[in-house]
Amino acid sequence: MNLSFIKLRVADAAWILIDRVGAEGADPDWSAAARELCSTVRGCGAQGLAVLERLSGSHAARAWDRKGRVCPLSPSALLCIARWLFDMGQIVGESVQISSREGLHDIVVLDSRNFSIGLGVAQVRAEGTRSTVRLGEYSLTLRLIDGPLPRKRARTADRTGGDADVDVAVLAREMLRIRGYGSDALLSAGAGLAAAHKADFAEREASVALGRDQVIVQWLESGELYVAGQPHYCFRGEFWAEEQSPSEA
Repeated sequence: MNLSFIKLRVADAAWILIDRVGAEGADPDWSAAARELCSTVRGCGAQGLAVLERLSGSHAARAWDRKGRVCPLSPSALLCIARWLFDMGQIVGESVQISSREGLHDIVVLDSRNFSIGLGVAQVRAEGTRSTVRLGEYSLTLRLIDGPLPRKRARTADRTGGDADVDVAVLAREMLRIRGYGSDALLSAGAGLAAAHKADFAEREASVALGRDQVIVQWLESGELYVAGQPHYCFRGEFWAEEQSPSEA
């Protein structure tokens, strides 16, 4: 089958979206499609593939990472989906709920291009310039830097398990720049602000730069973290995928 896809990015995190709402026929092998589409050599380079569907009349989506593994819908993927749904006239009101394997996700429409999502309650454990931030099922290790980011990555010695590694450069109390390794960009931005504020290096709300993009992060007194950003369209394309037989689906 011939599949149309859209590539969007937010905060330097790119996702491939395929809208299957109302589609008929068997699904292709989404795992194989994700590996091909997200490859920087054979495809168009992305963190993962998100497939939009309908579930009991509501918006729903499934996700696979670039290695073809089933994965949670990350905050960056959800903001990209919200931008697409808004532009397709599928959002009525100031927010939208998207269902996934992990549950329901609420995304707030700030305007026609900017969207906000809650990252959960941040729990921060600080040890000098090193911090660990837990956001729900995610745990990120961070290093605080006073001044610009180093030009080359300095690997941390205490990285364990699946924890992500994030460098946080404190440029001003309301301006941070981060470099994340392996974690979702919006999660890294939220964790970076929480760690910097815990160390009294930043305010509870700040602009966080990731590559050439910026997002706004706010850490409420309740512990809830929110991030707002603008998803951008990269390009559209078509991809040929073999249909699965009923026994393979």
